[in-house]
Amino acid sequence: QDAEVIFFDNLTTLFRGGIENDADSWTQIQAWLLQLRRRGITAIFLHHSNKGGAQRGTSAREDVLDTVINLRHPKDYQPEQGLRFEIHFEKFRGMFGDAVMPFEVQLNVHKQGDISRVTWTERKIEDVQVKRMGELLAQVDSRGKRPSLSTIAQEMGISKTTAHRLSMKINP
Repeated sequence: QDAEVIFFDNLTTLFRGGIENDADSWTQIQAWLLQLRRRGITAIFLHHSNKGGAQRGTSAREDVLDTVINLRHPKDYQPEQGLRFEIHFEKFRGMFGDAVMPFEVQLNVHKQGDISRVTWTERKIEDVQVKRMGELLAQVDSRGKRPSLSTIAQEMGISKTTAHRLSMKINP
């Protein structure tokens, strides 16, 4: 009765009625969420992604949501890096500009004797991409050739246009 925020972890487990890909199966839950909103209660959902990285099931789930955030591992993520992920705002009402630009965060653990200090590092995705672009542009193969922007774009998982834009930040 007195809750201000309710966390639902995870949708697939908690809301098992209906067909996951059918928007009509979500109608009753959507009506209940709107009741929570009218009562001033914030609902936060944790949900699994499909194999392509998008949310599982119907996109109708997002219709009444104010914000949708997707957490992803960076393309160059290695497990030994620990907790490192990208935050992408896929839907946002009332926010714009830098507030919704994707960024990367990493949890850093610094041991000093028996004491561990934990800090977070935050970087804009574009800054990470520019740094990686610079590293790839600097590589030279055994024949003395540098990789093409097409090759770099493919390796970074970005479009050729984005690769060109990033390379211009390094060599204007």
